[in-house]
Amino acid sequence: MTAKFIVVYHEPGDPSESERVHKLVEQVRLLGDVDVEAVSLKKFTGCRNCRRVYLLMFTRGGHWLSLKEYGVDAVLVPPYVTASAIIAELDKRRLDSVMLVALRAKRLLDAQHYDLELIRKLVAAKGLDAEVRLLDEMSTAKKPETTKPVAPLALLSGRLVRAACSLTEGPCLGPLLHYGWWHILSWLVSDMLAPDITT
Repeated sequence: MTAKFIVVYHEPGDPSESERVHKLVEQVRLLGDVDVEAVSLKKFTGCRNCRRVYLLMFTRGGHWLSLKEYGVDAVLVPPYVTASAIIAELDKRRLDSVMLVALRAKRLLDAQHYDLELIRKLVAAKGLDAEVRLLDEMSTAKKPETTKPVAPLALLSGRLVRAACSLTEGPCLGPLLHYGWWHILSWLVSDMLAPDITT
């Protein structure tokens, strides 16, 4: 890959959802007038002369570590961007609590816990009741375990969203890109246009 910026995303359970990432990246290209390309994690083979690689995931874990092992220092969606998107959606729906749901990492579990706890603290700092729930697998629950609103920490529709939403009788915020589009777009454009202080 030869683009200056590469946006890597995990393949969604629903293949049509990939188009959302490509539309996001096209908007980034237009707004920032930057050389940027989107690629799925499966198809990413590294980059030559790129300035930065973005991994559209919310916590460190096996996928992030795999890229690091290949010499790619990928930038994750920052916790403040994730928290801001969730807070805005809760506010829009007039909700005052949330259960953040993620799939338990197979590697870097301590780092995942740290990242999740930071997101939770940022949401709680807005005066909202926030808790974290880690799933060991992505099967749907036989019966709901809460009435609390649920925020799956998934970018796009797929098994994690379905599993997370099945945990509650209450509202489910759905995939983060569906409602957090502007937050992720703004962060990507701003970061790409920031001066490169290493040169």
